[in-house]
Amino acid sequence: MPEALPHIGQVIDACDELDRRAALFAKLEQYVSPGGCPIPQAIAQAQVTQAYRMLMAFAQTNYAPLIVRSARSLLHPGGIRNTGSAELDTAAWGIWQANKLDAEARLAHDAILTHGRAFAIAWPTADGEPTITIEDPATTIVEYVEGSRYVRAAGLRRWIGDDKRPHATLYRPDGIWKFSGPKNSSGSRGTVWEPRTVDGEDWPLKAPAENVVPVVEIATNRRLKANRYGYAEGDFENVLGLLDRINVLEFLRLVIAFTAGFPIRAVIGDKILKDDEGNDLAPFKLAVDVIAQFENPDVKITEIAAADLKSFGEAIDRDTQTLSGLTSTPAYFLRSVPIQNVSADAIRAADLPRVSKAEDHKLFLGEGWEEVLRTAGQLRSEPLELGDAASLVWLNRESRSLAERADAATKLKDVLPWQAVAEIAFDATQDDITRWQSMLDADSLGQLVRTDPAQP
Repeated sequence: MPEALPHIGQVIDACDELDRRAALFAKLEQYVSPGGCPIPQAIAQAQVTQAYRMLMAFAQTNYAPLIVRSARSLLHPGGIRNTGSAELDTAAWGIWQANKLDAEARLAHDAILTHGRAFAIAWPTADGEPTITIEDPATTIVEYVEGSRYVRAAGLRRWIGDDKRPHATLYRPDGIWKFSGPKNSSGSRGTVWEPRTVDGEDWPLKAPAENVVPVVEIATNRRLKANRYGYAEGDFENVLGLLDRINVLEFLRLVIAFTAGFPIRAVIGDKILKDDEGNDLAPFKLAVDVIAQFENPDVKITEIAAADLKSFGEAIDRDTQTLSGLTSTPAYFLRSVPIQNVSADAIRAADLPRVSKAEDHKLFLGEGWEEVLRTAGQLRSEPLELGDAASLVWLNRESRSLAERADAATKLKDVLPWQAVAEIAFDATQDDITRWQSMLDADSLGQLVRTDPAQP
């Protein structure tokens, strides 16, 4: 290892942490992939993986994506406020819109609810406006100052390039260091890193802004104890065993359905026929248009009833209900639940755990997105300083009818500004309010023009 390379120890430590996370990352990714959950350990030990793969293609028990989707459907940023002025609010939200974060934030939330975290990298461009990219938690990491969960000491992104070489970029407040490893190596411990130079760039590259680490971690389900690389957890990470158990039960139910899910008819007392090679022949074949005849008057026909699959279904339902409770995911997200003569209040009560979970997520995610915009604002040609009071506005995606919204607006209009009423009752975004204000201003100007000066 070339000791002369600056901060190479920091690069190696960050890569070690990425490697440590890799196995769990790959496992969690399998649970939300279109191919379904990984093979449970019990199935692998029983050496029936081929049968499992074949039969589970008929089953839809991949609940992990539904757990993610149930929370993600309530996470929709709609603006930023308390930056210091309405102009700053608009400018900060303009950074969001310019980087297509309405769509990119959805992808980030998918990763965050699955793995606990995602990352954003902000960088200045030639036109003076920052660009923001959302990064995979398998390739990116943030190191925090000792004892802090928010102050970043450095950020690192590692990937395998088209040249089959590992590359790593270390982002520090005092500069950007780029490294590359040997071809066909992984970038793990033991990699011999060397400087990666780019034509027209200095090495190291100057930091995009003074004392700014442009890599931001957006995470949820944090813990109090501070960690050098931060702690985060996905929404279903603590129920992987339960997900596997449900899949094993479903597999066993399908096995029995295919092997003993129908009555077995047997002939007792008749001669067993054999072929020329001495193999047993069935005494007759059942068919709709076939009548069985027996010469032996003592022959008996008996029937063994089909296996009862109800107990498996009930066990799966109980485990699904447990999964619903442990992940605060309403049962109707996980399985078909008949809804008849249910009041709106009852539906809201059933949805309360999901709403509460989403509110908890908003606290953590809001801090992350605010730091992303705060960092990006510092990288503008005309820096945009967002104070610590700046807060992300989340749209309310709870189910409410238009009549309920109108009733709420009527009751609030005399105690709150119309802009606040629009946010609370109609989930108006910052762009909506700006557009409506322009419409109001235009309407007021039109009334003034239409007024007859001759009238008192």
